[in-house]
Amino acid sequence: MIKRLLPILLIVTFAATAKDNLANSDLQLKNSLLWKISGNELTEPSYLYGTMHLLCDKSNSEKAKVQNAVNASEKLYLEIDMYNPKEAMSVMQLMSEETKIKDLEDKEKKDLLLKLAEEHLGMKGTLIENTTVFSVFSMMAFKATDDCALPSSVEESLDAKFNSDRSKIAGLETMAQQMEFIRESEVANLDNTIIGLQEFDEMKDMYDDMSEHYMSENINALYAMMTQTSDLYTQEYLDKMMEILLVKRNKNWTVQIPEIAAKQPTFFGVGAGHLPGENGVINLLRKDGYTVEAVMDQ
Repeated sequence: MIKRLLPILLIVTFAATAKDNLANSDLQLKNSLLWKISGNELTEPSYLYGTMHLLCDKSNSEKAKVQNAVNASEKLYLEIDMYNPKEAMSVMQLMSEETKIKDLEDKEKKDLLLKLAEEHLGMKGTLIENTTVFSVFSMMAFKATDDCALPSSVEESLDAKFNSDRSKIAGLETMAQQMEFIRESEVANLDNTIIGLQEFDEMKDMYDDMSEHYMSENINALYAMMTQTSDLYTQEYLDKMMEILLVKRNKNWTVQIPEIAAKQPTFFGVGAGHLPGENGVINLLRKDGYTVEAVMDQ
């Protein structure tokens, strides 16, 4: 089901590959978003935390175990350092290079997008015509949290825990790199944005289900939702998308994480969907000889 509703991938993370088999006991994970990384000549442990990019209730990140891990860490690494002014400028530059909706060549699809955006997002006229397809795609994810008074991100909470001190906060990748992954995968293209709007009510229901699993720290259940099959996309396309958005990025990060952790104890926060599975960050670190253990509620 998740692969029918690609905008939701931006909330938890980018989905996991359907070829993994969590029936394998080595891939079954305890119900925890927080994991301790140790061993393999690390002198002090570091921590890995699964985030959710838009969330109504951020009480998970306020738990004592999370605060203790933050207190034991000297640096914070997120997927990107999204509150860094340089990254904000990069986002503005990248968005300015995107084709505006009013300039789309396919009139039939453009008109359908405008109709659906007004119906589900309340965007119309020049407000929508002067924005980009990616902006509409992102707005869908945000609108899925409509029941919230003020949705926020776990990353924002973690940034505050490190006092927004930019000398202590960094990113595993840049916004430019992340945007390139999205472009290469075509996850946020015109066709997928239209599909997301057509399935908007189902997407909101799915957000509620995913939020419930996230709040219970059940990353196996999150993973199960992410690996359901689709009748709207070819398997070839889905495999390509997963390779670009999940596997390639996880492998990049699991090269960086040990190097960073060897320098100082570090708190790593990445989308929760990156943690489980054969090509998940936890399993890849374990394959490289690190001990990765769930930190349970105290």
